[in-house]
Amino acid sequence: MREKVRTGEFIGKWVSAIVSLLYPPHCALCGSRLGAGEMFCSPCRGLLFPVRGEICPVCSRQLEGALACSNCGDRRWHLTALVPAYRHDGAVRDLLHRFKYGADRSLTPVLGELMFTALQDPRLSGISFDGIVPVPLHARRLRERGFNQAALLAGTLAPRLGVPVLDLLRRTRPTVPQAGLERDRRLANLKGAFEFRKGFAKTGSLLLVDDVATTGATLDACAEVLIGAGAPRVFAVTVARG
Repeated sequence: MREKVRTGEFIGKWVSAIVSLLYPPHCALCGSRLGAGEMFCSPCRGLLFPVRGEICPVCSRQLEGALACSNCGDRRWHLTALVPAYRHDGAVRDLLHRFKYGADRSLTPVLGELMFTALQDPRLSGISFDGIVPVPLHARRLRERGFNQAALLAGTLAPRLGVPVLDLLRRTRPTVPQAGLERDRRLANLKGAFEFRKGFAKTGSLLLVDDVATTGATLDACAEVLIGAGAPRVFAVTVARG
Protein backbone atom coordinates (compact mmCIF):
# COMPACT_ATOMS: atom_id res chain seq x y z
CA MET A 1 0.00 0.00 0.00
CA ARG A 2 2.83 2.39 0.91
CA GLU A 3 4.51 1.73 -2.45
CA LYS A 4 1.26 2.55 -4.25
CA VAL A 5 1.01 5.86 -2.36
CA ARG A 6 4.61 6.74 -3.26
CA THR A 7 4.01 5.83 -6.88
CA GLY A 8 0.87 7.97 -6.95
CA GLU A 9 2.71 10.94 -5.45
CA PHE A 10 5.53 10.51 -7.99
CA ILE A 11 3.07 10.43 -10.91
CA GLY A 12 1.18 13.41 -9.48
CA LYS A 13 4.35 15.51 -9.34
CA TRP A 14 5.21 14.66 -12.95
CA VAL A 15 1.68 15.49 -14.10
CA SER A 16 1.85 18.85 -12.30
CA ALA A 17 5.21 19.57 -13.88
CA ILE A 18 3.93 18.76 -17.38
CA VAL A 19 0.80 20.90 -16.86
CA SER A 20 2.95 23.81 -15.67
CA LEU A 21 5.16 23.44 -18.73
CA LEU A 22 2.26 23.33 -21.18
CA TYR A 23 0.14 25.90 -19.33
CA PRO A 24 2.49 28.21 -17.42
CA PRO A 25 0.88 30.36 -14.72
CA HIS A 26 -0.16 33.89 -15.55
CA CYS A 27 -0.87 36.89 -13.35
CA ALA A 28 -4.54 36.89 -12.28
CA LEU A 29 -4.73 40.63 -12.91
CA CYS A 30 -2.62 41.54 -15.97
CA GLY A 31 -2.05 38.12 -17.55
CA SER A 32 1.75 38.35 -17.63
CA ARG A 33 3.64 35.07 -17.43
CA LEU A 34 4.77 33.99 -13.95
CA GLY A 35 7.08 31.51 -12.31
CA ALA A 36 5.78 28.30 -10.78
CA GLY A 37 3.59 28.79 -7.72
CA GLU A 38 3.00 32.51 -8.30
CA MET A 39 -0.39 34.15 -8.76
CA PHE A 40 0.50 37.83 -9.24
CA CYS A 41 3.38 39.68 -10.84
CA SER A 42 5.29 42.15 -8.65
CA PRO A 43 3.60 45.32 -10.01
CA CYS A 44 0.11 43.84 -9.59
CA ARG A 45 0.83 42.53 -6.10
CA GLY A 46 1.50 46.14 -5.19
CA LEU A 47 -2.15 46.89 -6.08
CA LEU A 48 -3.43 44.62 -3.28
CA PHE A 49 -3.96 46.51 -0.04
CA PRO A 50 -4.03 44.44 3.17
CA VAL A 51 -6.18 45.54 6.10
CA ARG A 52 -3.67 47.18 8.42
CA GLY A 53 -3.25 49.99 10.87
CA GLU A 54 -5.53 50.91 13.73
CA ILE A 55 -8.64 48.73 13.39
CA CYS A 56 -11.52 47.60 15.57
CA PRO A 57 -10.57 44.26 17.22
CA VAL A 58 -14.07 42.90 16.62
CA CYS A 59 -15.19 44.04 13.14
CA SER A 60 -11.85 45.27 11.69
CA ARG A 61 -13.21 48.68 10.74
CA GLN A 62 -10.53 51.36 10.36
CA LEU A 63 -10.70 53.52 13.48
CA GLU A 64 -8.65 56.43 12.11
CA GLY A 65 -7.92 57.82 15.56
CA ALA A 66 -11.44 57.34 16.95
CA LEU A 67 -11.74 56.10 20.54
CA ALA A 68 -14.62 53.74 19.73
CA CYS A 69 -15.79 51.86 16.65
CA SER A 70 -18.85 53.49 15.09
CA ASN A 71 -19.87 50.14 13.61
CA CYS A 72 -19.86 48.28 16.94
CA GLY A 73 -20.80 50.88 19.52
CA ASP A 74 -24.58 50.45 19.45
CA ARG A 75 -24.96 46.73 18.76
CA ARG A 76 -24.36 43.39 20.44
CA TRP A 77 -21.97 41.24 18.44
CA HIS A 78 -22.23 37.46 18.27
CA LEU A 79 -19.01 37.07 16.31
CA THR A 80 -15.87 36.96 18.40
CA ALA A 81 -13.96 38.60 15.55
CA LEU A 82 -14.36 39.35 11.86
CA VAL A 83 -10.98 39.15 10.14
CA PRO A 84 -10.67 40.28 6.50
CA ALA A 85 -7.49 39.88 4.48
CA TYR A 86 -7.60 42.91 2.14
CA ARG A 87 -9.41 46.16 1.58
CA HIS A 88 -12.29 45.96 -0.89
CA ASP A 89 -10.57 48.36 -3.21
CA GLY A 90 -8.88 48.45 -6.60
CA ALA A 91 -7.53 45.10 -7.75
CA VAL A 92 -9.21 43.02 -5.03
CA ARG A 93 -12.59 44.56 -5.81
CA ASP A 94 -12.09 43.80 -9.52
CA LEU A 95 -11.13 40.19 -8.81
CA LEU A 96 -14.16 39.65 -6.60
CA HIS A 97 -16.46 41.21 -9.18
CA ARG A 98 -15.13 38.88 -11.88
CA PHE A 99 -15.50 35.92 -9.53
CA LYS A 100 -18.94 36.66 -8.12
CA TYR A 101 -20.79 38.36 -10.98
CA GLY A 102 -18.71 37.27 -13.95
CA ALA A 103 -18.81 33.63 -12.78
CA ASP A 104 -15.05 33.28 -13.23
CA ARG A 105 -14.56 30.25 -11.00
CA SER A 106 -10.94 29.93 -12.10
CA LEU A 107 -10.26 32.71 -9.57
CA THR A 108 -11.29 30.45 -6.66
CA PRO A 109 -7.72 29.35 -5.76
CA VAL A 110 -6.42 32.91 -6.22
CA LEU A 111 -9.00 34.41 -3.86
CA GLY A 112 -8.63 31.47 -1.49
CA GLU A 113 -4.90 32.21 -1.28
CA LEU A 114 -5.63 35.86 -0.52
CA MET A 115 -8.15 34.89 2.17
CA PHE A 116 -5.72 32.43 3.74
CA THR A 117 -3.50 35.36 4.77
CA ALA A 118 -6.27 36.46 7.17
CA LEU A 119 -5.64 33.30 9.18
CA GLN A 120 -2.23 34.67 10.16
CA ASP A 121 -3.98 37.39 12.18
CA PRO A 122 -3.22 37.19 15.94
CA ARG A 123 -6.96 37.07 16.69
CA LEU A 124 -7.11 33.64 15.04
CA SER A 125 -3.76 32.20 16.09
CA GLY A 126 -3.86 29.03 18.15
CA ILE A 127 -7.59 28.41 17.64
CA SER A 128 -8.66 24.87 16.79
CA PHE A 129 -11.79 25.01 14.66
CA ASP A 130 -14.26 22.15 14.39
CA GLY A 131 -15.36 23.22 10.94
CA ILE A 132 -15.69 25.92 8.30
CA VAL A 133 -19.17 27.26 7.58
CA PRO A 134 -19.89 29.13 4.32
CA VAL A 135 -22.55 31.82 4.37
CA PRO A 136 -25.47 30.26 2.45
CA LEU A 137 -27.32 31.68 -0.52
CA HIS A 138 -31.06 31.45 -0.84
CA ALA A 139 -32.09 28.62 -3.19
CA ARG A 140 -33.40 31.12 -5.76
CA ARG A 141 -30.14 33.11 -5.81
CA LEU A 142 -28.14 29.88 -5.99
CA ARG A 143 -30.09 28.80 -9.09
CA GLU A 144 -29.54 32.19 -10.71
CA ARG A 145 -25.80 32.36 -10.01
CA GLY A 146 -25.07 28.66 -10.35
CA PHE A 147 -22.67 28.53 -7.40
CA ASN A 148 -22.18 29.82 -3.87
CA GLN A 149 -19.01 31.90 -3.81
CA ALA A 150 -18.63 31.44 -0.04
CA ALA A 151 -18.77 27.65 -0.38
CA LEU A 152 -16.06 27.68 -3.07
CA LEU A 153 -13.81 29.82 -0.87
CA ALA A 154 -14.47 27.64 2.17
CA GLY A 155 -13.38 24.65 0.11
CA THR A 156 -9.94 26.20 -0.41
CA LEU A 157 -9.38 26.63 3.34
CA ALA A 158 -10.61 23.22 4.51
CA PRO A 159 -7.61 21.11 3.40
CA ARG A 160 -5.14 23.70 4.66
CA LEU A 161 -6.73 23.76 8.12
CA GLY A 162 -7.51 20.06 8.13
CA VAL A 163 -11.17 20.58 9.05
CA PRO A 164 -14.40 19.91 7.14
CA VAL A 165 -16.73 22.34 5.44
CA LEU A 166 -20.01 22.12 7.36
CA ASP A 167 -23.32 22.99 5.68
CA LEU A 168 -24.89 24.11 8.94
CA LEU A 169 -26.98 27.07 7.81
CA ARG A 170 -29.98 27.60 5.57
CA ARG A 171 -31.18 30.90 4.18
CA THR A 172 -34.89 30.94 4.92
CA ARG A 173 -35.92 33.78 2.64
CA PRO A 174 -34.47 35.89 -0.16
CA THR A 175 -33.16 39.24 1.02
CA VAL A 176 -32.46 42.49 -0.74
CA PRO A 177 -28.75 42.61 -1.70
CA GLN A 178 -26.79 44.27 1.10
CA ALA A 179 -24.67 46.32 -1.30
CA GLY A 180 -25.98 49.87 -1.46
CA LEU A 181 -28.10 49.66 1.69
CA GLU A 182 -27.55 52.01 4.60
CA ARG A 183 -26.22 50.43 7.78
CA ASP A 184 -29.57 50.35 9.64
CA ARG A 185 -31.30 48.77 6.65
CA ARG A 186 -28.55 46.16 6.36
CA LEU A 187 -29.19 45.08 9.94
CA ALA A 188 -32.98 44.98 9.53
CA ASN A 189 -32.74 43.19 6.18
CA LEU A 190 -31.27 40.06 7.81
CA LYS A 191 -33.63 39.56 10.74
CA GLY A 192 -34.67 35.91 10.72
CA ALA A 193 -32.97 35.24 7.37
CA PHE A 194 -30.96 32.22 8.57
CA GLU A 195 -31.66 29.02 10.47
CA PHE A 196 -29.68 26.02 11.69
CA ARG A 197 -30.10 22.97 9.48
CA LYS A 198 -31.78 20.00 11.13
CA GLY A 199 -29.84 16.81 11.65
CA PHE A 200 -26.54 18.41 12.65
CA ALA A 201 -25.10 17.89 16.11
CA LYS A 202 -23.86 20.75 18.24
CA THR A 203 -20.24 21.53 17.56
CA GLY A 204 -17.25 23.53 18.81
CA SER A 205 -15.64 26.75 17.59
CA LEU A 206 -16.51 27.55 13.99
CA LEU A 207 -15.06 29.67 11.21
CA LEU A 208 -17.55 31.49 8.99
CA VAL A 209 -16.48 32.33 5.43
CA ASP A 210 -17.77 34.91 2.95
CA ASP A 211 -16.24 36.92 0.13
CA VAL A 212 -16.77 40.49 1.39
CA ALA A 213 -17.85 42.14 4.64
CA THR A 214 -18.97 45.75 5.01
CA THR A 215 -20.83 46.21 8.29
CA GLY A 216 -20.51 42.49 9.07
CA ALA A 217 -24.29 42.20 9.46
CA THR A 218 -24.64 39.05 7.35
CA LEU A 219 -21.84 37.22 9.13
CA ASP A 220 -23.09 38.27 12.55
CA ALA A 221 -26.63 37.09 11.75
CA CYS A 222 -25.14 33.70 10.85
CA ALA A 223 -23.06 33.68 14.04
CA GLU A 224 -26.17 34.37 16.13
CA VAL A 225 -27.83 31.23 14.74
CA LEU A 226 -24.74 29.08 15.24
CA ILE A 227 -24.27 30.22 18.83
CA GLY A 228 -27.97 29.61 19.48
CA ALA A 229 -27.41 26.05 18.25
CA GLY A 230 -24.56 25.47 20.68
CA ALA A 231 -21.32 26.72 19.10
CA PRO A 232 -19.22 28.29 21.90
CA ARG A 233 -17.42 30.76 19.63
CA VAL A 234 -17.74 31.87 16.03
CA PHE A 235 -15.09 33.74 14.06
CA ALA A 236 -15.26 34.93 10.46
CA VAL A 237 -12.81 35.48 7.63
CA THR A 238 -13.37 37.22 4.31
CA VAL A 239 -11.26 38.09 1.31
CA ALA A 240 -12.08 41.77 1.72
CA ARG A 241 -13.52 44.43 4.03
CA GLY A 242 -15.53 47.24 2.50
